[in-house]
Amino acid sequence: MSEEAHGRTAKSLLHAVSERLESLFRLERIEIKEVRIYEFLSTLCDEAASAMSPRELDITRSFETGLILTMDETALRKVCSGLLRNAIENTPDGGKIEVLAIKEDGKIRISFRDYGVGITEQNQKAVFGGF
Repeated sequence: MSEEAHGRTAKSLLHAVSERLESLFRLERIEIKEVRIYEFLSTLCDEAASAMSPRELDITRSFETGLILTMDETALRKVCSGLLRNAIENTPDGGKIEVLAIKEDGKIRISFRDYGVGITEQNQKAVFGGF
């Protein structure tokens, strides 16, 4: 293969790899806005409870009112729904999941706690792989 042909092949391969990486990690248009956390998490929990039927899980909610984050809601939804989905998938029927949102040291803390089987050490490395 000539040097010129090799260069075209390498360039073509790099282009293909670049396109694939962009398709995997492409961010939608970012829209920064105020996200009212109480309403946001309430809706998220309601949707999750509806989708997990007929599973028997208790999702307890403890959200301070008046909490507002200024950020892209789509990104927040991806993170929070992923954590909640993981909690649901790994909690046996009859189990409990706690969702908390508080203001602490001037920052908003959102947490998801389940009492399920846990995440294996190998799978822990992949938890945020899609981000």
